[in-house]
Amino acid sequence: MKKYILIGIGLLGALLLLLLLSALHKSAIENKGTSQQIMPTPTKAPVEKKPRDLEVYSETEGTQILFNNQVYFTPAIIKNVPLGSYALVSHKPGYKDGTTTVVVDGLQTVRVLLKLEPLPSDSAINDTEGEWRDYFNTQGDTEKKAIETREAKYPFTKYLPEVIDSVMLDYDVNKDGSVQYVVRALPGKSYARSDYEDKINNFINSKGVPPDTLNVIWR
Repeated sequence: MKKYILIGIGLLGALLLLLLLSALHKSAIENKGTSQQIMPTPTKAPVEKKPRDLEVYSETEGTQILFNNQVYFTPAIIKNVPLGSYALVSHKPGYKDGTTTVVVDGLQTVRVLLKLEPLPSDSAINDTEGEWRDYFNTQGDTEKKAIETREAKYPFTKYLPEVIDSVMLDYDVNKDGSVQYVVRALPGKSYARSDYEDKINNFINSKGVPPDTLNVIWR
């Protein structure tokens, strides 16, 4: 009798085990149909730092700028500027010279808008660009004709500005329409006139102009 009881208990245990395994299998099938695969969140690739373009604009178009010892006129696009901090110097007859710090971080194109401050109306040198245009427009000339007229009268102006080491040879426009040739030190630089007189004269000579025919002042 005891033997049959043990057999019964064994069969009952086996049946319960089968029921448990069946239930687990069914649950696994149901979960498989409703489960979603969790995808890892993609990480955004960092922007590559590399030389970027520098775009320079000004409220008064045609402003002369000195950047990295090179001369440009606004609007200007300077290609592939290496990363770093730069001094951008602006100059225009009739306005105060200005210096703007430009930072190229390598992440995007850098855009700069220059706002120039007019010189006092009683300034000894320079007219505003608008007055310069008016000076010729009263004679029926267009702006382009005004430039052609100036260069025809003062041919050497078309070669300027010229950067020579630590100085820049340029010209200003006087109130009577004449031009004044000027040697200026670059921002943050200093110079001895005796070190540059020969260099300036050689440049002037290279353009077929006798240096003694130009009235050059040193600042």
